[in-house]
Amino acid sequence: FESLRRLDLRNNGLISVPNSLAISLPQLHELRLQDNAISCLPDNISDLMQLKVLLLQRNCLEALPPALYRLKALEQLNVAANSIRAVSAAIEDLARLTSLDLSGNALAALPETIANLAALQFFDASDNEAAD
Repeated sequence: FESLRRLDLRNNGLISVPNSLAISLPQLHELRLQDNAISCLPDNISDLMQLKVLLLQRNCLEALPPALYRLKALEQLNVAANSIRAVSAAIEDLARLTSLDLSGNALAALPETIANLAALQFFDASDNEAAD
C-alpha cells in the first residue's frame, strides 16, 4: 500500500490512529477519519509529508497535537464537531491551508495567527463556546 494516495476510514468506530499509518503510507494525500471516536492523533502524523486533506469531524478530539502543525502540505483541515478547547498559534505554520473548519468545538478564543494564513479561502469557527 506504499503508493496509496487516499484512505477512507469513516464511520468505523476507531478510537485511535495507529502509529504504523504514517510509516506504511508515505504517499498519502487524503485521510478521511470522520464519524469515529478518535481522541488523539499519533505524534508521527507529521511524517505524512504529502498529506493535503485531513478530515476528522465528529470525533472525540480535545486538542490538536503539535505534530499536526508540521503537516506543511496540508490544504484542508476539518475538525468540526469535536471537543477541541484550544488552537495553537502554530496554526500559522500550515501556510498552504485553504480550508479550515473548527466549528462545533469548545473554543473560547482563537489565536491571532490565523490571520496569517494567506491561502485560506474557507474558514468556519461557528458554534463554539463563548468566553465567560
